[in-house]
Amino acid sequence: PETRARTILAASTHEGEDAPILDAFMAARRALGGGLRLIIAPRHPVRADDVAALMAQRGLAPARRSAGADESAPVLLADTMGEMGRWYDAAAICITGGSLVPKGGHTPWEPAAHGCAILHGPHVSNFSEDYALLHAVDGAETLPQDAGAALARLASDPVLAAQMGANARALLLKRAGD
Repeated sequence: PETRARTILAASTHEGEDAPILDAFMAARRALGGGLRLIIAPRHPVRADDVAALMAQRGLAPARRSAGADESAPVLLADTMGEMGRWYDAAAICITGGSLVPKGGHTPWEPAAHGCAILHGPHVSNFSEDYALLHAVDGAETLPQDAGAALARLASDPVLAAQMGANARALLLKRAGD
């Protein structure tokens, strides 16, 4: 699972989110001297060519899931449907999409169920109470202005990322039992 500790998933991204996530990933990778992995799973796979172009602009050569690539690729474009559970399992750190642009954010409970440390943007109105609860137990964080530094901090401290993920999962299980 050392590979999982160094893998970041950007889950269900919307237009306008991929570029800042890629820039943060590139900054984190520079800060850590490499060894980071990225999986981007666009909310709508029809956007995959646009996301691939953004990756190419940054010198990244994404492996495409739709072309048969697997989760071991250093940069994976998860441009298929029905496989999110696989991507959550592959990554210790998850950025929830729909939260970096004003879409209201996607549910934090899927990544929580898989024990991912959850990062999100400022736009979480669809799940504001849920994110507040996760923040209260150190299971989620809002991405700061310097998102690359936040990614590097979690990727370089697998114990912290695993603890965040465990906190998020424990809250989910507690709520399910209530």
